[in-house]
Amino acid sequence: MNLKRCHLTEKQQDCLLEFFVGEMTSRTAADAVYAVVKSVFENFDAFSTLHPAFKNLKKSGMIKKGLSVPLHPGALRYYREAGLL
Repeated sequence: MNLKRCHLTEKQQDCLLEFFVGEMTSRTAADAVYAVVKSVFENFDAFSTLHPAFKNLKKSGMIKKGLSVPLHPGALRYYREAGLL
């Protein structure tokens, strides 16, 4: 996934946000979560423009602040490889 090439409508942006919040569960394959997290973090500037809710996100805050559930193993793998944890 290359977010730089995304030209999403507002409805598509809402669907993307819903996917991130509601569809990635502990049952989601680690490789799938890894790929999504890697794409988001490697294209963070583009990602932050996709929805108003993403505007003030900071990479460090997404990893450590206000987590209500444990980090997914796929996300942890990327964060460790990228030196963010």
